[in-house]
Amino acid sequence: MAEKTIQRILRKRRIISKITSQEVKQFLGCSMLMGVIGYPRIRFFWKKGLAVSSVADTMPRDRFFLLRSNLCCQLDDDISDDDRKSQRLWKVAPFVEMVRKGCLGLERSNCFCVDEQVIPFSGRCPMKQYIPNKPNPVGLKNFVLAGKDGLIYDFAIYKGKETFPDFGLGISGNSVLKLVETVPACSTLYCDRWFSSVSFMDELMKKGIFGTGTLMKNRMPKEANFTNDKDLLKKSRGTSEQRLQQDSRLACTKWVDKKPIVMLSAAFVAEPEDKGKIWCKKDKTFLVRFPPPEATPRCHKRPVQTPVRNNRDQRWDSERQQLNSAESRNNG
Repeated sequence: MAEKTIQRILRKRRIISKITSQEVKQFLGCSMLMGVIGYPRIRFFWKKGLAVSSVADTMPRDRFFLLRSNLCCQLDDDISDDDRKSQRLWKVAPFVEMVRKGCLGLERSNCFCVDEQVIPFSGRCPMKQYIPNKPNPVGLKNFVLAGKDGLIYDFAIYKGKETFPDFGLGISGNSVLKLVETVPACSTLYCDRWFSSVSFMDELMKKGIFGTGTLMKNRMPKEANFTNDKDLLKKSRGTSEQRLQQDSRLACTKWVDKKPIVMLSAAFVAEPEDKGKIWCKKDKTFLVRFPPPEATPRCHKRPVQTPVRNNRDQRWDSERQQLNSAESRNNG
């Protein structure tokens, strides 16, 4: 990467700049630290009174911006037209693969979660999408395999229909079956209702993986003859009904919370029941305990906000406004 960056600077600015692999590592380390701290402006990391020594003492500001504007993984002349068509992320493919190898090398437990993530990006890219209800809705869609600690163990950036092999389960199921290729047998996998279906759970069990997730009503097994929602809501909160597949490999459970929720699991059944609580917004306290099925709290505790970065995306909204106001006063 350092060599490619030197060549790009030479072509672009007609100057020879000595850049070492160590400098590139320092740049990447500073960039990751900046993402955690989340200042609204990069220059604040070197600004008097706001400077972060781990960044400011590692690399001068102008040097950081030189690398930031010229960092290069692939030169345009090195890639053929055929490779550009087959690999839509060819400009950053080596870097993405390097990050993925690092994720694959992390120590794992036997509990996993799959979910969608948006990599924030506002530049020009044919794969850029708008996905509502995400912390950063505009960017590249990324399918993520994560652990209960929120760390990413594998991922696949969506590049179109050709991103995943066709397992006959649509994009949602195909993406998961591709990601679980690195998951050991006898593991538990959690997912939300967009991924979950009976055929999807069956495919996971063929690989020795036990899935659990919420289920859309239109994907419920035909033989699961549950009480309708209207009658079920008349019963006490925490009421549940369960139906098993004929071979007893899958348990479908309908449970009443604020509204009926349908769960599908190859790992858990309705009994034993875990202890649950109801949060009262008015009194700001837990009021009533009720017994949800065992799968429900386990599924709700899965790392929905994957990866860890998603939990920090909106941390600096108020701080950003305060810093901007302070800077305006100082400049004034």
